[in-house]
Amino acid sequence: MITWSSRSVVAQRVLYAVRIAFGFILLLFCDAVMRLRKVEQEKHKARLVDEHALCQMKVQMFYAQRNTYLTGITMFLGLILISTHSLIAQLVAGDGTGSASTTPRLATSGPGSSKAENERLKGQLADVRKELEELKKKDRDMETL
Repeated sequence: MITWSSRSVVAQRVLYAVRIAFGFILLLFCDAVMRLRKVEQEKHKARLVDEHALCQMKVQMFYAQRNTYLTGITMFLGLILISTHSLIAQLVAGDGTGSASTTPRLATSGPGSSKAENERLKGQLADVRKELEELKKKDRDMETL
């Protein structure tokens, strides 16, 4: 399904629509934050004695806080969803190309080709051993440091 969604034109359009919706939710979040700040400033300015006005102020504060939390969590979860999808799509794309190139191919045609393959593999093994020794030396240096 992830492979299909990373290659499909329809899925790309849906992802584009999700990004537009994300921008709209960002605008709603900014509006909710501004409204919350406005309600808090009015609360500190006004000296309310009337119970009805005090109740109305608390209701406005509740709605402003609720909208801020809802839009903030929606944006956060949307970012998680988009980034998870892109990471999985990269993993799927890298898995298809990386596995074929990293596995050594063994030649089965004739005895001469297997000797050449053995020599090539021995050379790679020597390189890896050199690299391992260098890493061990760096580890010892780090421990000494």
